[in-house]
Amino acid sequence: MADEDIAALKKSCNGYLGVMSRYYKEQEVLFTDHKNYGEVLKKNSELQGIFGSYESKYTIYMSKLPEKEAKDAAEKWILIRRTN
Repeated sequence: MADEDIAALKKSCNGYLGVMSRYYKEQEVLFTDHKNYGEVLKKNSELQGIFGSYESKYTIYMSKLPEKEAKDAAEKWILIRRTN
């Protein structure tokens, strides 16, 4: 796979991370009032879908990396999985 393709996959993964970060921040604000329970559930469901898309894209990205870079990416993946 060309370096440009790997870079595009990495950029896509980083985009998913940015979106997930935004969703987490939005949920944190909603947590301040129990009346937002339904909205929190909705955001959480959306977040799970986004995470699934990220997971799929990241798996493809890792499979295309040279061995050393794949090891570094795998370590990052473990840290991300621990927070979800």
